Amino acid sequence: MRAWTSSTRCPARRTARGLRARRGRDGRRRVRYACVGVDQRLEEVTTVGMYASLFAVPESLVDEMRRDAATREEWLGDPSELDTHQLDKLWHGLHYLMTGSDQPTNAPVGHAIFGGAALSEDDMGFGPATYLTPAEVAVAAVAMKQLDAKDLRARFDPADMSARGVYPDIWVREGEAALDDLLAAYEKLRSYYARAADKGLAMLMWIA
Repeated sequence: MRAWTSSTRCPARRTARGLRARRGRDGRRRVRYACVGVDQRLEEVTTVGMYASLFAVPESLVDEMRRDAATREEWLGDPSELDTHQLDKLWHGLHYLMTGSDQPTNAPVGHAIFGGAALSEDDMGFGPATYLTPAEVAVAAVAMKQLDAKDLRARFDPADMSARGVYPDIWVREGEAALDDLLAAYEKLRSYYARAADKGLAMLMWIA
């Protein structure tokens, strides 16, 4: 199974030093492998999948969560009362179509899924939660408004997505059906950002 990583890719190897297993908040068993690359980061593999969640929240809540571990634990442990938008497993494919890259980028539209600064060092399953300020949400919303389905369709390249390891590895097999799912998900994401920007909200996001 291929797994997205923000650093170099490497084959996962089960070693006494490299293998760590735990259960996430949802009870799913996740396995983490040590990945020896240029920057010695970790690449993670899960037996069930990687799901992205976004939460439009007041900036005051983000500030409180950054300062106070108890508040952070309360909301991150049970975000059911937050305004939630689920990207499920389409997050990486969406990012690829939106940016033309399989890696995080500094372009405003590139922050829409991967976010900006880390909220804390708490591991949400595949790294920490990240956030965007209301000003950054507004910038991302404008960038997404200028990016339409025609632009995304032009970037859809199943062979390249598979070669780059864009998660999940379905693009060649499902082709146009996968693209239709991505385009529908993008319209929902764009609307979600537009509403958040209109309300002056910040954005939390994580992959678990």
